[in-house]
Amino acid sequence: MIAKSIDAKSKYTSNHCMRVPILTIMIANAINRSSKGTPGLTPFTKDQFDELVIAAWLHDCGKLIVPEHVMDKSTKLETVCDRLEVINERFEVIRRDIKIHYLEQLQRVKGNDHAKLEKKYVQDIADLDQAKEFIREVNRGGEFLPDDDKQRIRQIASKYSYHDGNKMKPLLTEDEVISLSVSRGTLNDEEREIIQSHVKHTKTMLESLTYPANLQNVPEIAGSHHERMDGKGYPSGKTRSDLTLQARVLMIADIFEALTCADRPYKKAKKLKEVLAIMEDMKNNGHIDPDIYDLFIREKIYLNYARQYLDPGQIDTGE
Repeated sequence: MIAKSIDAKSKYTSNHCMRVPILTIMIANAINRSSKGTPGLTPFTKDQFDELVIAAWLHDCGKLIVPEHVMDKSTKLETVCDRLEVINERFEVIRRDIKIHYLEQLQRVKGNDHAKLEKKYVQDIADLDQAKEFIREVNRGGEFLPDDDKQRIRQIASKYSYHDGNKMKPLLTEDEVISLSVSRGTLNDEEREIIQSHVKHTKTMLESLTYPANLQNVPEIAGSHHERMDGKGYPSGKTRSDLTLQARVLMIADIFEALTCADRPYKKAKKLKEVLAIMEDMKNNGHIDPDIYDLFIREKIYLNYARQYLDPGQIDTGE
């Protein structure tokens, strides 16, 4: 019920809480089957297995507290509404002012100067249209924003201003510049902190419940799914030695589902080869557990999951 509520809250993560437990169980079953030949991966007891499954179902319950306009932020300028519409209105005010200035100058000059003024006017409007289109493009978000694009955002902000009553204001506010300059995805630093806080909320919410003796570790497992092996994760900066095997399994299931999902607002669904390359880097860089990931690959868990839950067009591994 809670998982369905979380998924229903956000159209962009509508299957996440339902699919993470499925993948978690697939990985846990593989550990139980092959752990004899895999040092460091001991079979789960029934109680440990049950704890892991329940934690997987509830791992994102803290998102119930995250504001919808942050969790569902589909563009960089979106808050309660998409501020791109407001900026487009400013562009139209600037376009009007450019035209008024051109017509006023046209009345003051004669002869060949008309052609020069018209040429400049046409170029000014073209530059404005290019700036408007550029802002529209970078507002979408993506995997990487070059430094040159960030510099151009600031140049546009300083180049153009518009009349607002009796005042001249810059086309872009500092907050809008910062939001448009986000390198990955659509969230600025403040919003990212709000999203990340869902893990703390998850643990706090789950710790408020009373558990039978065999399920005492559910809050800890669920509240650790954004930690890393090297201690650079959140919310607690735990390392591999601090994390249970259950938590390390849940991390990989959560990451794989997030990378392969087709419903995130700022990215297309990734194909399997790209996802596996990203996760291989994560393994090598101390992000995810190497033993579990090697098992994930060796047992072809990724492929079994993909055949059941991904679009066939995402499966490009030739298997």
